Amino acid sequence: MASAIASLSSSFQAASSNLLLSNSSRLKIGIERGAATKDDHSYLVGRLLGPKDRFPGFKGTISTIWRVKKGLSVSDAGDHYVFQFDRVSVRNQVFHGGLCHYKNTMLVLGEYDGRGDPAAVPLNLLETWVDVQGLRHLLRNPMALRMVGTGLGRVIRFDPQALKRKEEIQRIRLEFDVRRRIRVWQG
Repeated sequence: MASAIASLSSSFQAASSNLLLSNSSRLKIGIERGAATKDDHSYLVGRLLGPKDRFPGFKGTISTIWRVKKGLSVSDAGDHYVFQFDRVSVRNQVFHGGLCHYKNTMLVLGEYDGRGDPAAVPLNLLETWVDVQGLRHLLRNPMALRMVGTGLGRVIRFDPQALKRKEEIQRIRLEFDVRRRIRVWQG
């Protein structure tokens, strides 16, 4: 029994010395963390709203869709794709350039810092312009457009030129929740 306790004690001491060693290593990494995590790239994360396609085909086509000739790297991250850009300006152009479709399936994009889990980035909101047609002249004002827009999603802004001129086609910038079904009225 005494030998078992001595053996257990020596095992515990060996484990605790390893623990101290790994803690000191962790502190060293913590001090150098700034250099280790320095990255000159910008990122986006995306998810297709329909069935996920084969990765090689998607990877080869997306740069053509976005008209990015170089400086784009695409990685498969489960249900998501991670897009790494060499230039911030190209990333911003892609992110704010409007809706993106791949094989009749919408691609929802979100901002990503390249550090965390890409699956943790919420990809449920989509920002886009919506054309509103058929409003009577009297209803071509911000209050009426806000009422229409609120029924579809969160209103961000209106097209000021169309409002000022009371054009037949009014435009509303909306944020949609892609988990909700959107109704389209045609008349």
